[in-house]
Amino acid sequence: MKIQAGALMAMLATALALAGCGGSSDDNAAPTVNVTGAWRITPDGGIPSSVTLKQSGSSVQGAEPDGSTWAGSVSGDQLVVNVVHTDGTTVAAKATVSGNTMTGNYDMSTGLQGDFTATK
Repeated sequence: MKIQAGALMAMLATALALAGCGGSSDDNAAPTVNVTGAWRITPDGGIPSSVTLKQSGSSVQGAEPDGSTWAGSVSGDQLVVNVVHTDGTTVAAKATVSGNTMTGNYDMSTGLQGDFTATK
């Protein structure tokens, strides 16, 4: 498994079904942020990586340079995503988005967990 995979979802991923990082308690709130763009993800103690996200309404899709894919949603300022890496490893991530920054946590299918930050 790539160390970069561990870094991811540090996003989102995040960033990809991110779990309760504050924000509104309404899981179906209209998005108050737009995550469209190129993000640089830095997991605590890991290797930085990148993802390009596209948001349409509350739906979010994305891809990393290696072909790993992201799918999730935004509710209020919360991003929840699931990442599928090219080696089959998956990541569930949640993040709070504020402007061009997001902070969150991730949980990999390998059992690795951690926090991350991302900037656009």
